[in-house]
Amino acid sequence: MPSYVVLGHVGAGKSCLCGRMILDCGGQGIKELIQKYREEVKNIGSKKKDRRGLKALAWLTDRLTYERHRGQSIQNTVWCLEVSNQDSKEKKTKAARKITFIDSPGRIKSSKRIHDACSLADAAILVISAIPHEFENSLFQFRQYASIAMASGISNFVIVISKMDHPLVSYSKSRFEDVSKIVKSFLSSRLKSLSTKVVPLSSFTGANVIKASPTSKNQMPWYGNETLLSALLTSNLKRDILLDKPLRIGVHRVFKIFDAGMVITGRVMSGSINVGQNIVIMPPGIEAKVKSIEIHYEKVHVAEAGCLVGIAIEGGYIKNQKNKGHGADL
Repeated sequence: MPSYVVLGHVGAGKSCLCGRMILDCGGQGIKELIQKYREEVKNIGSKKKDRRGLKALAWLTDRLTYERHRGQSIQNTVWCLEVSNQDSKEKKTKAARKITFIDSPGRIKSSKRIHDACSLADAAILVISAIPHEFENSLFQFRQYASIAMASGISNFVIVISKMDHPLVSYSKSRFEDVSKIVKSFLSSRLKSLSTKVVPLSSFTGANVIKASPTSKNQMPWYGNETLLSALLTSNLKRDILLDKPLRIGVHRVFKIFDAGMVITGRVMSGSINVGQNIVIMPPGIEAKVKSIEIHYEKVHVAEAGCLVGIAIEGGYIKNQKNKGHGADL
């Protein structure tokens, strides 16, 4: 199950993009939840009436009251999407695939949380605003977040040029090419083995997010048929080389949950972990036994490299390690 961290400057539209992906991919109760959020936004009031739909989309991942009041993401939000991979030539729907994405904050002060999000991801989605002056004024933030991702070992990037529907952009080909050139030039100067894809889209209309809408085909005839979803599904993450390595899990957080006991969350960096397996938690050197494993609230018996897991253990106790276990290994 590939995982992607969503990076970008404040106001780039990261949460709105994540909300649009969740809505268009469907899911039980998502449409009803969006309608509920739209009613709540109306009660709060908004100066920009046409942006009420975007606020409701952003609220799917911005769950804290403070986040919704400020209009900015503060904490990392993990969401799993189940999507169908359709072959456009044969018009056949293949088996559904799961994609995990992590909506990260855009504030410079939240760089620690961005580090945490990048450590959980296989690749990065760089969200960049196409509106004039918005991208130019946020170049420093873009370079900082891209550098954090590359320092975390990420070499696969999907570049999203958002807000193409804005009146100051109007699906301009020249604006898309100018922004793409600057972003690609910076990334290629830092990484030799770089894999990038560039997708222009609009979270407000949904153009090129999950599928190419008639609006995107009419307004952007200069662009191909690749959408953000197809770019994610065809990304080569090269994770299979880690399956034969010894088990190593980067610990993200540690919780003590009623009826479950000590629960460790994190990402399987290499190897695989099984229920009933004996593990050693470093650096304290605590020995424990795996009681159960969950991936996105679904119990499994085995988790392999690249999976984001929650592991319930017995026989071990980690004191005062909540939010402090980023560098520990199992």
